[in-house]
Amino acid sequence: MSKFNFELEKVKVTSKAIAISDSSAKAIATKVFDDVLEGKVSAVTAMEAFMLMSKAGSELKDLIDETGKVSMTSLICEEIQQNSDNKKDFTTNKGTKFSLAETGTKYDYSACGDPLYNSLVSKKKALDEEIKARETFLKSIKDFLITSIPDPESGELLENITITPPTKTSNSSYKVTLLKG
Repeated sequence: MSKFNFELEKVKVTSKAIAISDSSAKAIATKVFDDVLEGKVSAVTAMEAFMLMSKAGSELKDLIDETGKVSMTSLICEEIQQNSDNKKDFTTNKGTKFSLAETGTKYDYSACGDPLYNSLVSKKKALDEEIKARETFLKSIKDFLITSIPDPESGELLENITITPPTKTSNSSYKVTLLKG
């Protein structure tokens, strides 16, 4: 196996025989986390290093040459086909499996000429807008509101209805933004 060495400031992960697998990724993350807990590196520095690697991998996948004809994705698909017995998937000597896949399949229904479909889409759009407006109203309620409103099904006036604001939940976390340029 190849030697792996990654360092950004004090974040270091070194191994002479690192396997490329889910468990080794977890082991690397655990090692870095332990270094953070032991005060060898700050949590921000550690996350910054790995966010950079994640972003680099994402950027690499999306790269296209200057002619606009050759992409990293097309090169990988070509290698899968060249190295595969079934022309569909390939496992590297380090155990990483690459498979050809149809991703992001989309259908454009607007050109079907189906008046029923077009009517349903129009109704859905109007209903979505109505729901969004009602949600905005409900979020504007401070404590509660006692009101009378017509029943949407029967039209009967419903009196003394107590409407409360929606329950808001959120998770505390963080957001990482790499510098531009």
